[in-house]
Parts: sequence; structure tokens; C-alpha cells
Amino acid sequence: MVPVVFVQPRAATTKIQKYGDPPPPHPPFLADRPRTTEPMPGPPPPRAGRPEPPPHADPHAKPPPEAFPITPNNYYLCADNNISYTTMQLFYAPEIDPPLYTLGEEESKHCVRVLRMGTGDTLHLTDGRGNLYRARIVEAAAKRCTVEVVQTTLDYGRLPYGLTMAVAPTKNIDRFEWFLEKAVEVGVTRIVPLLCDHSERRSINPERAQRIIVAAMKQSLKAFLPQLDPMTPFRTLVTGTTAPARLIAHCAETPEPKAYLPRAVGKGAENVILIGPEGDFSPGEISFALENRFVAVTLGQQRLRTETAAVAATIMTSVANTL
Repeated sequence: MVPVVFVQPRAATTKIQKYGDPPPPHPPFLADRPRTTEPMPGPPPPRAGRPEPPPHADPHAKPPPEAFPITPNNYYLCADNNISYTTMQLFYAPEIDPPLYTLGEEESKHCVRVLRMGTGDTLHLTDGRGNLYRARIVEAAAKRCTVEVVQTTLDYGRLPYGLTMAVAPTKNIDRFEWFLEKAVEVGVTRIVPLLCDHSERRSINPERAQRIIVAAMKQSLKAFLPQLDPMTPFRTLVTGTTAPARLIAHCAETPEPKAYLPRAVGKGAENVILIGPEGDFSPGEISFALENRFVAVTLGQQRLRTETAAVAATIMTSVANTL
């Protein structure tokens, strides 16, 4: 026979807390625990390539206005690596009349509420005609922010060339608005929405397009506001063009090779570049442009959308005038 062993169950070690019982003892606080005698580690070593601020210095303190010298030769505000323009704020003031100027309600709210600028802070304004004003806030009101101009720079950041981009608006207006923004950032003097035979969009919202151009000018810290023309028929623009460099980019086959756009642009001269709609220019439009001294050009071997080709042409013109 196999012996049977009865094992008495072990009592539970966890006590069930009942209502009215005293609370269990809490673990010792950090102050009651034994302290270590090991020394605390020192500060980390400074990062290479970046000077550490002096002791007791406020890393968020604003530099004095003298830290932002403005010179006409600063075509791009990042040209001088010794100067930081990350804190420069540019406002559009088309009706400015120095020395005092009051920002509009929208610009005042953005300055005081969003940027949290106050009396004594420095900002910059432009009238969109090449004048850059450095000003100091004298009254920081959310609806009427008044500034005093302390320095004026004429012809700030003027392009060394002229560029008119005549582009047929795309069916998806967001793509054309993207072109507006990027063209202003790169550099353009005039934008003409072009009405062509194959155009799928025959109208745009000029007020919205103007707001996009102004916002891009302020964001890219430019003092010249590009001109925005109304919707213009193709033949009206071609016959009214007097620029020495007249280029039309199209995808149709030609008996002779097309010129590469960067080699065809006029350096230091006025340029007019035509970019067609999604269906390209019609054969009649291409012939009419060539009869009016336009030169057929190509942007390369890649097949580009309308807005991509327009931005690429803007960049190519800028690079050709820089090299």
C-alpha cells in the first residue's frame, strides 16, 4: 500500500485590510534612508564647436539691437555666418511714413500676442518697394502697436536680374499657390497667371494669391514685393513683352535641339519665362511665341508638373545669375 500524507495548508501571509483597522506601516522616506558617501558627478563636458554661455547668463536673453547690422550687400540674410538673424521679425507696412508708424490690428496682434514683443523691442518693417526699416516699439498695444523707425536701408536685397514668371494656373489651385510661395522665396520680380488654349483653370482668387505672396516675402525676409498681374491671355502677354531674354518651355518636339534654360537666361537682364498648363502649350501658341522672338528651352530630361517646372525655372535663373 502507498502511504497517504496529509499536508496542512499554509496560512496566508498577506493580511486583508478590513474597515476600521489601522493602516499598514509605510516604507521609510528618502530622508530616513542611509545616505551615500560617494561624491556627485560633475557637470558634463562642453559640446565641441559651441561656446558655453558665461556663468549666471540668461540663455534666452535678447541681444541688443546693435547685434543686427543691416547692410545693402546682405542679399541673403544668412550671408554673414557671424550674425544670427533667427530672431529678426519682418512686418509689411505698405503705407509707412517714418519716423512713427502704427501697425494694423492683425500685425499688432501678431507682434504683441503671438511674438510677445514689448516696449523697447526691435523689429523690422518693409514697404515692399525695397526699403527696410529697423524700428523700436514705443507702445505695445494688441490692437495698435506703435513703433519708431531708427534706421532705414534703401534697395535692400534687390535682385541683380529681373524675372517675370508667366505660368498657367493648375487645376488644383493648391499647386499653383505652392509655386507662388516658393517663387517668392527664391526670387522673382513679377508673376503673371497665364490663360492658355489648354488651361483647365481660367480664374484665380487674386486677394488670396496676394496674401500668399506677402506672407512668403515676410517669411523669407525680403524687402521687394513681387508684382502680381491679373489673369492674362497668352497672346496679350507675348505681344506686350519687351524683355531681351524671352523663353518658352514646352514639351513638343522641335526640328532643332532646344536650349538648356540655365544657358539661355539673360545674366543681369530682364527675363520672361513661359510655363504652360497640364496639357502644355498648343502648337499655335508655340508658333506665335517663336514668331515674337521667344526661344524654346528645356529644363532637362525629366518630365515635370506645371508648378514643379515653374519653381525649377525660377531656381535655374537664380543660379545662372549667381555663378
